[in-house]
Amino acid sequence: MEEIDSHSGSFHEEKGFLVVDGALDSSDTFDVKMLLNNQISGLLPLQIQYIDNQCIYRYMTGEKISLAGLLSHRKLQFKEAYQLWKDIFHSCSICGEYLLQPEHLLLYPEYIYWSSQTKSFSICYFPGREEKLEVQIKRLCEFLLTVTDHQDRLGRKFIYDWYDRLMGRGFYLSELEQYLKSYRDSEGCGCRESRTEKRSEKDPIEYSLKKDFCKEADREVIKRKKEPVDEKTKRRVSEVKEVYDRRERSEESRKSCFQGAGERTYYLKNVSKYPEALSQFLLSEGTLSVGRAPGCDMVLVGGQVSWHHARIEVEEDQVFVTDTGSAHGVFLNRKRLIKEHPVLCRAGDIIGFADITYLLCTG
Repeated sequence: MEEIDSHSGSFHEEKGFLVVDGALDSSDTFDVKMLLNNQISGLLPLQIQYIDNQCIYRYMTGEKISLAGLLSHRKLQFKEAYQLWKDIFHSCSICGEYLLQPEHLLLYPEYIYWSSQTKSFSICYFPGREEKLEVQIKRLCEFLLTVTDHQDRLGRKFIYDWYDRLMGRGFYLSELEQYLKSYRDSEGCGCRESRTEKRSEKDPIEYSLKKDFCKEADREVIKRKKEPVDEKTKRRVSEVKEVYDRRERSEESRKSCFQGAGERTYYLKNVSKYPEALSQFLLSEGTLSVGRAPGCDMVLVGGQVSWHHARIEVEEDQVFVTDTGSAHGVFLNRKRLIKEHPVLCRAGDIIGFADITYLLCTG
């Protein structure tokens, strides 16, 4: 395990512990006292030892495994990626509750630990080093881009969309919270809530109406053969039905809008200095190959275009482009892409295959 820097001490793992030898003795600081005297959810518990007047930090990891170790033999899945960012948000938030500094969190793959029992991550809080949280967040996200399972569509979308937000807006804890909420009901994230429960929490009036409706319905079954339903009950049932009819119409409208958005078509428009290249190319659903090879879906004749240059994937109203090992590169808005890493593109982006460039359009 590599050292973070020469002033922070030497990090290594022992059975059940992450150990820091030669750490700066910060036992009198508020941070360390808080860690020693509290079991803080989401942070690794800390012990301090002194051997030959040397301060040693010992973080209890137990049976946990580091994120780097977890991903050393396999790829990151959506469920784990979601849990990771959820636990990072929790750790940053709880620092505020205990008057700790989020900049002292070590958001390195080697110092984030996964528990197979609780299915959650714990983070090392190290007062001996401070680094801007935004810098650590971006670096961690860039690492996750390289270890995400690109066959897992939801996981890939989750990581790439979050990275895209970071690059465009910077890091804000509230932004991460909203982003996690947008994925909370996604299949497989392990934290789905029932739609009825969510509506009940957000709309207590509707919840009350629903309970009244159920009570009146039960009473109606009992009284059906004995006496007619009074006018008050009829009005109440009518009111409740109207509420749910409006809800259903709203849901149908939302689904209709979503389906309409899903039917959006994309195409590439030639904006390069080579008019002999394809002037326009329609992107159909699925995976499309780009290159000089006659068998490619999009054949580009150019001296710098490789035989098999790139791959374009269109799925669920999203377009990803991948450099499949080209000699002269694939570019998104003049920035060269890392090979074999799909990147999300948006309408208006300029995509370059070597020196032939296209504008991504929709319509």
